[in-house]
Amino acid sequence: MDADRFAKLAELRQKGLITEAEYEEQKARLFKPARPPSRWQRWVGLILAFLFLVWLGTPRGPLGFPVCDAVATRELVRQAIEGADDNRQVTRRLLALDQIRELSFDAEKQDRTCVGSAVLNAGERRIMWRLYVRGDRILVNVSGF
Repeated sequence: MDADRFAKLAELRQKGLITEAEYEEQKARLFKPARPPSRWQRWVGLILAFLFLVWLGTPRGPLGFPVCDAVATRELVRQAIEGADDNRQVTRRLLALDQIRELSFDAEKQDRTCVGSAVLNAGERRIMWRLYVRGDRILVNVSGF
């Protein structure tokens, strides 16, 4: 590749289309050793590659809607129970969520209904929750606690 470019450059000089100074300048550029990437360029490349892999692994769209026993779902249910309006009078804590089953799922509406056994600090109860999407947020409705 460089040999072809050098031959063309020599031909241009022989025909008198470029001056001797232009020839020497182009020859120096052609044979100038490639500079290795700096440390920062490598870091930027690695960071961009990492962010791309994270982006690839992030659930999007209907496939990203959490299932009943997902960690995100458990956290939403815990927040709903512990953040209930009457929790100021009766302090409820979710200790465990077991025997989780999915009752229904509508992928088009992104609506999922689940049941499970909630172990609260006040005892064990059978609860049901509904996960649904409003705008860009996933909301939960919990009943039975």
